[in-house]
Amino acid sequence: MHGRAGGGGGARRVALVVAAGMVVAFQVGSVGALAATTHQKIAPYIPVNIQLTAPVKVTSGAPIAVSVEVTSSGVPVRYHLVRFYAAGIYLGATKTNSVGHGSTTLRKALPVGTWTLLATYQGGGPIESATASQTIVVVAAPLSIRVVPYVPHSIAVSIDGAAPVSPNSDGFINVPLPRGGHVTLVAEVQNPSSNVRVSFVSWSNGDTSTTRVMLDSSHAYTQIALQVSYLTPIKFTTAAGVPIPPSQVKGVTLTGPDGTKVDVGSSGQAWLTTPAPRRSPTGQLTVGADTYTVVSAIYQGVNVANQGKDRFSPGPGGVWKVGLDVYPVSLVGRNTVLGAQVPATVLLRGPGSTSRLLHLPARGPLALILPRGRYFLKVRGGGFGPGLDFRVSGPSAVPVPLLTILDLAGGVLLLLLIAGGLLGLGPGRRRLVAWMFAGDLRARGATSL
Repeated sequence: MHGRAGGGGGARRVALVVAAGMVVAFQVGSVGALAATTHQKIAPYIPVNIQLTAPVKVTSGAPIAVSVEVTSSGVPVRYHLVRFYAAGIYLGATKTNSVGHGSTTLRKALPVGTWTLLATYQGGGPIESATASQTIVVVAAPLSIRVVPYVPHSIAVSIDGAAPVSPNSDGFINVPLPRGGHVTLVAEVQNPSSNVRVSFVSWSNGDTSTTRVMLDSSHAYTQIALQVSYLTPIKFTTAAGVPIPPSQVKGVTLTGPDGTKVDVGSSGQAWLTTPAPRRSPTGQLTVGADTYTVVSAIYQGVNVANQGKDRFSPGPGGVWKVGLDVYPVSLVGRNTVLGAQVPATVLLRGPGSTSRLLHLPARGPLALILPRGRYFLKVRGGGFGPGLDFRVSGPSAVPVPLLTILDLAGGVLLLLLIAGGLLGLGPGRRRLVAWMFAGDLRARGATSL
C-alpha cells in the first residue's frame, strides 16, 4: 500500500534526488543539459511515497518480516530511516539502501487480534513526511506438550497461571496461545492410584525443574519426561509352569534399568520403575527397552534363578511370572521281592548340602519340587535298601527299592524250611545231596582226567 502526506503542487519537469543531508533538483534543458540549483529556489516541498510489504496473517509470537520501497517522484530516497508502529507501539525500524529499499524483521510480539501496521518516514526541512499502512491479523499460536510415558490422571500443566490442562489420550496437550512472548509452564504431577507412582524427570531441553519459561514462536513445542513405578506382583513357577508359593522362595533380587537392584520381600511384589526417557536422533523422547531380570531366588537353599532368561518390562496391570530352575519329582517305595508299593522313611541329600527326612506313603507317590542337581537317597526306616543316586534335570519319577522286615523274615523262614526238609529225608538225603552235586562232581572228574 502507498501513503503520502502534504502538498506538492502540479507535475514538475525536474528529477529529484533525495540524499542524506541534501536535496538537489536537476532541471532538464532542451538539449538535455542538467543544471543544479538549490531546493529553496525550485522545490519548496518534496513529496515522498512509501510502498509497504508485510504478511496479511501471522501467529502470535512469530516474527514479522516487512520491507519498504521509498521514492520521490520515482527517484529512490536513499539512506533514510523508516519506523514501524502498531496502535502507537514502536516495533522497529529499517534504513533504506542505495536504491531506496529497506527490510527488517519485527520481533516484538503482537497479541491476537487485527492490527494496522504503520510505516512512517519522518521527513524534515523541505522533505515531506510520509506513511503507509497495512492490516495484519494475528492469530493464536499453537502450543504442543508431549508427555513420555503418558499415564492417565498423572500430570497436568498450567500455562501462565491459568487452570491446569491434562493431556489427551495420546499424551499431548494442545492449546492456543493468545499472545506471544515468553510463556511460563508449570508441570503438576500426582500418583493416579495406590499401586502407581509417577515422578517428574525433566523437560525435553534438560531442565529438571517443574517450571519452565519458554519463548513462544509460530509453533511452540516441548516434551516432558516422566518415570513411572508400578507395584508388580511376582508369581513363581517351576520350569514346567507349576505354581510355587512365594513364601517358599527367599532372597529374591532383581536388576533393572541402569543397573538398579531391587530386593523382593515376603510379600511377593515389588515396585518396578520404567527407564528414564531418552532422546532419539529425531529429538523425540522415547522409553528404552531396558527390562528387569531375576539374579537370585533361593529355594531349598539353592539359587534357582534363570539369570537373564525371564525378563519383564513394567506396565499398568502387569504380573511377572518367573520360571525357576526347579522340577516336579515323585518318589515311590517299591518292594524288591513283590514289586508292591510300601511305606518308608528316607533321608534325601541334595545340592547345597541340604538334607531332610521324607516319609514315603503306602499309597500314591510323594510329590516334591526339587532344584536341578544331583541327589543321594538312603532308607532310614520301614525297610532296608541300598543308597540311591539320581539327578534332577526335568520332571521325573524315582522308584526307591527296599526290603521290609517281612521280606527278611520270609527269607529266613524259607531257608529254615529248606534245611528242615533236608534233615527230614533221613537216609535218602545222601542220595539227594549226591544228585544235587552230581554235575559238579562230574565236572571235577573231567578236569582231573
